[in-house]
Amino acid sequence: MSLTAGLFNSGIFKGGLFNEGLFKQSSTWSPTALFSSGEQGLIYDPSDFSTLFQNSAGTTPVTAVGQPVGKILDKSGNGNHASQATSAYRLVLRQDGSGYYYLELDGVDDSLSTASVDFTGTNCISIFTGERPTEGGSFPMIVSNSTAPDSSAGSFRADMTYSTSKYVLQCRGTTTRTIKETASGFSFPSTNITYRKLQLGTVSSVAMRVNAVDQALTDLSTTNPVVGPYGNYPIYIGARGDGAAATRFAGRIYSLIVVGRVMTAQEIISAETWINSKTGAY
Repeated sequence: MSLTAGLFNSGIFKGGLFNEGLFKQSSTWSPTALFSSGEQGLIYDPSDFSTLFQNSAGTTPVTAVGQPVGKILDKSGNGNHASQATSAYRLVLRQDGSGYYYLELDGVDDSLSTASVDFTGTNCISIFTGERPTEGGSFPMIVSNSTAPDSSAGSFRADMTYSTSKYVLQCRGTTTRTIKETASGFSFPSTNITYRKLQLGTVSSVAMRVNAVDQALTDLSTTNPVVGPYGNYPIYIGARGDGAAATRFAGRIYSLIVVGRVMTAQEIISAETWINSKTGAY
């Protein structure tokens, strides 16, 4: 059992110290702490209306649910804002029955993208997401980089196999890639928090957690040694960069964090707790 899994499965976090205040972080901890040393990456928080705009130019603020989102500002300090220039392809701000805000994607043509984000200084990408997939193609994408993450050196993707309700991760080095999926399904549609570690090296090091539980991973295809670093590509949300129908995501995105380094056990717990405060997933 891993350190993080052990902590969550013990009484420390089940009504004990967590509820006594020692580990209450959602109200005070901010994901910007993950970028305190100038790490590359991004934070998208649809519950913060000050970061949302109806148009891609960022001149018309979002003021209410039901309005289109043509631009969302990055809160990491890196300026990796995401936008959609085509009005018909924009996401929509919604609020669920529990009061949590999210971006709705239709699974047909909705998506966002950034300018190129330079991850060439790292061989590890850490991804945290809060999402609720409602339907999808073969491999609906939550987030990926490059127009072709299957074949581009230094690329990554965080997606799922909707038909089997499993989450997927992929990292690609200069010539080879690693693709793995969770060993069990999650009964989509369901609201979940996912954490993915995608580390390049002579042998890749990958890991995944769903709703603060470490997951056993199985090979989706042949696992190969890979080498880094990661590349300098745009980030795509809701579909692969080439817009392939099989990669279109339908559902809700409550929050998204991408960080260009390895996370500590405590940082993983803090980020998951923060995203849970935005989703109520568990």
